[in-house]
Amino acid sequence: RIEERPGLKVLLVASQLFHVMGFKAYHTSVAIGHREVFFDGGGVVDARAFWSHAWCQGNREKPPRDAMEAVQDITEIVEMGYTKLNTRDVLDALHFHFQEGSYDVLKKNCNTFSDAAIYLLTGQRLGGKFNRLERCITALEPVSTDILQMLMRKQPPVAEPDESGELTFRDDQAANTGLQQGYVMNPLAADFDVEDVIAIIDGEDGSRVKTPSDA
Repeated sequence: RIEERPGLKVLLVASQLFHVMGFKAYHTSVAIGHREVFFDGGGVVDARAFWSHAWCQGNREKPPRDAMEAVQDITEIVEMGYTKLNTRDVLDALHFHFQEGSYDVLKKNCNTFSDAAIYLLTGQRLGGKFNRLERCITALEPVSTDILQMLMRKQPPVAEPDESGELTFRDDQAANTGLQQGYVMNPLAADFDVEDVIAIIDGEDGSRVKTPSDA
């Protein structure tokens, strides 16, 4: 008797960007099999697993083809479960909610996308430690300019295909300008709440919405 396979393994992949005042800032993506999805200023990106984390670990040129091998020993990997879906299914389901140009370093970033993607795939939520810094910053008045500058400086740039079709990182002039001017909320993210996306995934009643853990 052939045993039915559970589907593709879903991993949360996290790279620490910096550590400040007891808090850690992370870039996260969601790996499904040998692919990953993440969110940046260009929208939702489908790439080779661990691809975006090569930049976080110091590769400022085109990340290597063997990005998984290059960074898997220095990233945090959390097994979230299994799914019958693939990265294209995630793009189809979430691209409307995470469109190009709607990225905001605090309100709508890679971690909010990972939270929604993990829930879509497995019914689990992003661990609270991965977005605790953003939540604490937004709760403080006034927002710390120094911490925000660090957070903005450490964000991976926009990913886009080069002439050969290979993904590479673009020198984002808009992001550089924003860094010089300081943080201003992206108006396209002003009304965004990841809980609204979770409720849509669950259905109109939102009866199965889970609260993110604060581990």
